[in-house]
Amino acid sequence: MNVQGTLMYAGSFAGRARLDTQAPANSNFVLEPHEMLIRDARPARDAYNLDEHGFEFVKHRSPAAGDPELFEVSNSQQVLPAVPQARYAGELVGFVREYTGAAVVLPQVGSFIARASNRSKSKTWAQTAGLVHLDYTRTSAEQFVQWTADAWGVPVPSHSHFAFIQTWRALSPGPQDNTLCVCDGGSVPPEDAVPIDAVMGPPDIPGKCFEFRLCKYGEGHNWYYLSNMEPEDVLLFKGYDSRYPRAMNAMHCAFDNPLAGPDATPRRSIEARFLAFFD
Repeated sequence: MNVQGTLMYAGSFAGRARLDTQAPANSNFVLEPHEMLIRDARPARDAYNLDEHGFEFVKHRSPAAGDPELFEVSNSQQVLPAVPQARYAGELVGFVREYTGAAVVLPQVGSFIARASNRSKSKTWAQTAGLVHLDYTRTSAEQFVQWTADAWGVPVPSHSHFAFIQTWRALSPGPQDNTLCVCDGGSVPPEDAVPIDAVMGPPDIPGKCFEFRLCKYGEGHNWYYLSNMEPEDVLLFKGYDSRYPRAMNAMHCAFDNPLAGPDATPRRSIEARFLAFFD
């Protein structure tokens, strides 16, 4: 069912934007709320695809996602995956490679993140991402390629292009009280992007200091979510494609679901990002 959700876009502020979780006083950006129509993709989920829209809602059965330890060990900032995460990554690496036709797929360094809604008793270091954003710019994408290759001790594979494929799965039953929506990249001009520097940890840890993008409001932005996500539902979306470095797919944002009701199970979710190289 379609809903109205409050999404936090970039507001007006002076100077270079900065998000600093280590020294919050150094953060200097402003967000402004906008009520947006968020369409339910479930009635026509097959109509959306990675290349045209920047996202898909796919089916993927994951025994590893049912392991309670996956959520617990992902509630940290380690660089390489622990055993439960490695099992989950093993399932998804093959899936992403087959689904996208990539020649090589690597789990991105530091990309396993557990999140829980504010109503959850399970508190996580990374809060639900309630701001409209993309996780990469051309600069940070190229940095993450090298950081990931270095972390796994492999050379960067030869390739014609690469892409960051992001995956998001709800671990709690629907209806989720807080969930993720994603925007059709074709509905957002590159000029809406606002670069921002992130400091998420010590600068000597790869992937803790990087550049990403906020977004200015546009009434033509087309937003989607999947209602009542089930264990086999996965949101698959492009974080960056080196062929189209200024493309705005796929912006995403967490929002409180007005249809969930006060008795809904608090959201628990797991995200994992993968670096795909193509011949």
